Amino acid sequence: MNNGDPYRIDYELLGKHLAGECTPSEAAEVSAWLAADPANQSEYDALAQVWDTSQAEPALVDVDAAWKKVQHRMGSAPAPAPSLWKRYGWYAAVAMLVVAAGLVLFFNRDGLEPTSQVTFANATDQPASTELPDGSTVTLRPGASITYAEGLPGTERRVKFTGEGYFDVKEKSARPFIVEAGGAEIRVLGTEFNVRAEEEVVVQVTEGVVEFKGASAESAVKVEAGQQVRYDKGKVGAVETLDDNALFWRNRRLKYNQTPLEEVARDLQQFYQVSIQFEPKAVENCRLNAVFVDESIESIVEVISTSMQLEAQQDGTTITFSGDGC
Repeated sequence: MNNGDPYRIDYELLGKHLAGECTPSEAAEVSAWLAADPANQSEYDALAQVWDTSQAEPALVDVDAAWKKVQHRMGSAPAPAPSLWKRYGWYAAVAMLVVAAGLVLFFNRDGLEPTSQVTFANATDQPASTELPDGSTVTLRPGASITYAEGLPGTERRVKFTGEGYFDVKEKSARPFIVEAGGAEIRVLGTEFNVRAEEEVVVQVTEGVVEFKGASAESAVKVEAGQQVRYDKGKVGAVETLDDNALFWRNRRLKYNQTPLEEVARDLQQFYQVSIQFEPKAVENCRLNAVFVDESIESIVEVISTSMQLEAQQDGTTITFSGDGC
């Protein structure tokens, strides 16, 4: 049993599941565990490889030798009683190997294996960049963090991410780059994209294509350059057109083309932590044509008020635009 923890599973149960010997309730428990987190499916697939290889050539399976290898990796593990092989035969022996392999994966996953985990956390108040062992780079917003196995070993480059950050992934055709974020998974070969993993997960692609999926493989969608998708409350939303101003935190650029001031105000409130008001309310319907690159809020307010013949007053963090409307 996993006791309600989506990262825990009874590896003997997985051995029975691979052997086709689970009861309906046990099979349902395994299915729920697989659906709880994308990493669980990867773990199961690794165990399945052990099982499939053993089934393909049962006469060549040396259970005792394999168990010794597991003992070496784990440091110390009591070998199963010989009666197990005699009582249940080859299927039980391979099931026990799956349990052993599962224990090794469990230790790897929780950082108890010698392979160490590297974490880069941006504790500053400015964006910060880090280069990964494969040459990819990640720019993190304040408060964001990324964790990965030292050296990014193996057939895939898997990282865990929280917060918001911009990824520039080096292409490695034989080793996909996978980002785990907020229960979702982003799989790429080489591209550039932004990830925001907070209350919801948002992926915004600027170059190339990524595959984005939630807890189930059926939810996978392709997201191309100039598109974005959201994952919220266990559901993957529809693919949308990327907002021109979505990456302001990184490029400090705002672009408006006949944009109502009501929408402009939402951006300014989000990016500059101010409150925007309009008097009368009809002023919010005025439309702005402008491009701002690394401008202060004071400079932006001045451009808006001058170009639209509005009066702007600031009281602390509250800015009020007033005039005759448009």
